[in-house]
Amino acid sequence: MTNTFKRRIYRLGLLSASSFMIGLLLYDLEDAGIDSSGLIFPCSVLLFVGTLFGFKTLETWSSWDEDNSEDTDVAQNRRNAYPITYYIEAAFITLTVVFLLAFTIIRSQPTIQEGAVLTFALIVAGACLCMGYLSSSLE
Repeated sequence: MTNTFKRRIYRLGLLSASSFMIGLLLYDLEDAGIDSSGLIFPCSVLLFVGTLFGFKTLETWSSWDEDNSEDTDVAQNRRNAYPITYYIEAAFITLTVVFLLAFTIIRSQPTIQEGAVLTFALIVAGACLCMGYLSSSLE
């Protein structure tokens, strides 16, 4: 598997996690006291797009044996920014989950939808941590 192919996978993964995180932040605005009734549709679209990008990442990753790209920038001593980007993304998602959970506990009225979003957000944060670890070996 070439580094060019790995970068393609990491970019799709970052797009997936970023759109999911933005959708989660929009969802969190309602619990912060901001009227977000007009933001429900964009939030849902961003969560859906994040899920689609995640599946596209997995589909790209599953075709690694069909990769015919060539590394053109081998040993140029560039800094690998993917691990730190994934770790920052995981930290932001985890902080968002903590704040959303705090507002839910303060309100004392948790719903099934909030629990599902929190669970899915923690899965995305865990995936970001795993992708950060995997991308640390990228040259």
